[in-house]
Amino acid sequence: MIGNAIVEFFGYICPLASFMFLPALFTFSYHLDKKQNYGESDEDKLYEMSKFERCSEFDIFCTAAEKWHIPIMRVEDDFGFYLANCTIPFYVRDYIRSKPFYSTKQNKK
Repeated sequence: MIGNAIVEFFGYICPLASFMFLPALFTFSYHLDKKQNYGESDEDKLYEMSKFERCSEFDIFCTAAEKWHIPIMRVEDDFGFYLANCTIPFYVRDYIRSKPFYSTKQNKK
C-alpha cells in the first residue's frame, strides 16, 4: 500500500519536474553558449566599463546619450527600463561597442 503510494507519487512528480527543469537547462545552455561564442555580453561590458572608469552605469548612459542627442528624460526612462529588464538601449550599446576599455577580468590573470 505504501509502496504503491510512493510509486504513484514519483510517477506524478518526475514528469512535472522534467517539464520545469528542461526549459531552465536549455535557457542556461543558450546563454552559456552565447557568452562563449561572442565573449562578454553588452551588459557585462557596461558593468566592467563603469568599474574601469570609476563612474556609475547611469553616467555611461548620459555620456552615450550626448553623442545621439537623446534628452535626459528619455535617458532616465531608459535607465529605469534597463534596471528592470536588463535591456540596453541602442545608443548605449553603440557607445559600449565603439569604446575600447580594459576588462577587469583580463587584468586578474
